[in-house]
Amino acid sequence: MLEELFHHITRAAPADVRADAHAHLTRLSPVPDGEPQQLHLALGATDNELTLTWLTSAPCANSTVHAFNRSWRARTTTYDVPPRWWQPTARPSIHSATIRGVGPREAFEYTVGSASAGCSRLPPVVARAPPARGALPVRVALLADVGSIEILGFKTWSTLAGAIDTLDAAVHAGDVSYAGMDTAIPFLNVTKDDEFEPLWDVYGRTHANFTSRRAYQVGIGNHEAWYNYTSVRHRYPMAHQGAAAANPPFWWTFALGGIHMTMLSSEHDYSAGSAQRAFAEATLLGGGINRSRTPWSVVAFHRPMYSSDAGAYTAHSPGCELQVELEALLLAAKVDLVLTGHQHGYERIHPVRNGTVTDMPARTTAAGDDVYEAPRAPVHLMAGHGGAAQEEQWVAPRPVWSARRMSQGCDHTAPQKACGTPYRYTDTFGYVVAEAVNATHARFATQVVSGRLGDAFWIVRHP
Repeated sequence: MLEELFHHITRAAPADVRADAHAHLTRLSPVPDGEPQQLHLALGATDNELTLTWLTSAPCANSTVHAFNRSWRARTTTYDVPPRWWQPTARPSIHSATIRGVGPREAFEYTVGSASAGCSRLPPVVARAPPARGALPVRVALLADVGSIEILGFKTWSTLAGAIDTLDAAVHAGDVSYAGMDTAIPFLNVTKDDEFEPLWDVYGRTHANFTSRRAYQVGIGNHEAWYNYTSVRHRYPMAHQGAAAANPPFWWTFALGGIHMTMLSSEHDYSAGSAQRAFAEATLLGGGINRSRTPWSVVAFHRPMYSSDAGAYTAHSPGCELQVELEALLLAAKVDLVLTGHQHGYERIHPVRNGTVTDMPARTTAAGDDVYEAPRAPVHLMAGHGGAAQEEQWVAPRPVWSARRMSQGCDHTAPQKACGTPYRYTDTFGYVVAEAVNATHARFATQVVSGRLGDAFWIVRHP
């Protein structure tokens, strides 16, 4: 079934991309039922804590994680989804445990598993904790719209794993595994209302080489909505580090060094009076962020407030619901960056207020990076180039607020698109590295799986 699905999803992809994706899929050999798999770390509810989550196909009672000469018992859950002919009849067991006493940026070793009959423990894993709250510099990977066989998400995760020594964590702004494909496949008897559960397992194994060793913070998008977000809520439990009224993984906050992240959901009610809006206002305006300790404020949600992708332009341009409801809050809170995805490409938006650019780059560095000097509005960064198929058409002429846009292996910023020579579809897939160098300077740079086309810019704050 996975093979048939793979051929359906990648049927229009270039031959080299299809071959790469197929090779990745065939490397996913079966895992023994009692062996831990799909390991991923996430920040705990307080400093010096990390949550580790893993899956087993067997129940594996008394599963634990062992580190620092201590053991912590896992909380084991499972979940049900509607029966379909392709879904496994047995649900996986999901184990989560909190590792305590982890020092800032501490490299530590842990083992995970169970001694129950038919179950096993993995060899030791060496991980590194994020920096202390407020610590600078900090380097975080920002990504969205990744998946695995849809189409190059596995390549993005492979690239991330290769750069792991340079990164402190990863933050994902929705559309995670694409198990909820939102696509009918009649010859397989799959409707648009179905979630293809095995893709969660393919994705979980795809990212484990990175996420077993660094914290991975997951937000939700439209492709997680199936069965009331059941799969993502169970597989990716997230802990909240701020005040009450959070609802992770939908809206909550956490700190990565000197960066304060506020995760919101574009898939839930965010209008005035809603629970999410009240949380966002309390966090961003009501003292939920200590800018003297965490000077950088980043807000993430899935659908873009600004994007010049032609396919849904009216939903992501001045006058759209997101802009009308949330932009004033972002401006009042002096948010530095808004991270989104949803449209399958990369686009940087100049600091903007209701479609009017507030700040153009003040200068360009010798390396060609744009520099925004004390911008009066946040830069919007649509990082939807994480792995899903890119079929974007862009509006012309390019809106003045659109600084850079890339997809389908080409740069679409200028009136005429510019592609690499030789042309490679992979030139516009990847993620963004956010590096908060100190309290006033932060650099954001794309990292693409081919290592060619890219974009980089600085935000310089005046505290």
